[in-house]
Amino acid sequence: MISKAVRWYYFMYTKLSQLRSNYIEYLQREKNSLVNKDEHFQKASKTNFPSSFLSEYQLYNSEYNREHTPYANEIAMMIAISNGDLDAYLKTAEYSTQQSLGQLSTSFSKSLEYQCVIGISLFARAAIRGGVDSYTAYNLNDLFLQRISECHDVDSFLAVMEHAVHTFIDEVNNLKKSENTPAYIKKAKQYIRNHISEPFSIQDIADSLEISKEHLMRQFHRYTGYTISKSIHYERIHAAQNMLTFSDFSIGQISNYLQYPSQSYFGRIFKEIVGCTPSEFQKNHLSDF
Repeated sequence: MISKAVRWYYFMYTKLSQLRSNYIEYLQREKNSLVNKDEHFQKASKTNFPSSFLSEYQLYNSEYNREHTPYANEIAMMIAISNGDLDAYLKTAEYSTQQSLGQLSTSFSKSLEYQCVIGISLFARAAIRGGVDSYTAYNLNDLFLQRISECHDVDSFLAVMEHAVHTFIDEVNNLKKSENTPAYIKKAKQYIRNHISEPFSIQDIADSLEISKEHLMRQFHRYTGYTISKSIHYERIHAAQNMLTFSDFSIGQISNYLQYPSQSYFGRIFKEIVGCTPSEFQKNHLSDF
């Protein structure tokens, strides 16, 4: 019998595939509309009056039946992300593909790039409204924008956008799960995140919180379900995944940066947590872009 989780996965996969298909159709319509666009703006471009540009643009949109996505729909998409609700986001995003996101450049690829930049920036701010700390959200924003700058085709742009949506929604949902966690446990986790590239001990964490090492270890396991040592590995391997995806550092350099005594030990821990070797992860993940 198929579990509820598996049924949900296939449902969301189908929704994502349909959304991608709809968006590609929308982009093709936008690309085709550029063919006749230049002649509409030749006259307006000879004047410095903004009102003339606006009139020409409105006339162009009217002639080609281009209706901009309603503001209310944009707000609904941002609320969905703030709530960590992927299904609600997909429903509103699907409606947006039936409208126009606006032509941001006479170059099709530039227009698509600008749309992605705006979208990711809005995702980050929606996640912050959902409770994600601004430090994390803005750093994710920067990383995804760096990836967008390297895209050259529709598939690569869409892959980054889908990755960004999932990441920000996951961050919101992870935060919800930790709402009942004591403040000192959250601070311990933050200490680990802030020091993943530095050598430190569990005693160092306890000293920073002014509590005993034994009490911290016991309560950390009680509220998280895993040990502090495992949490340190989780955070470092999560950082390694990002570095393998977004940086040009070698596996050896990443291993050293994250304070692993050897590349082989790093590889063993990575495989235990991720399910594949660092090189396999890098190869498979980069193929998505």
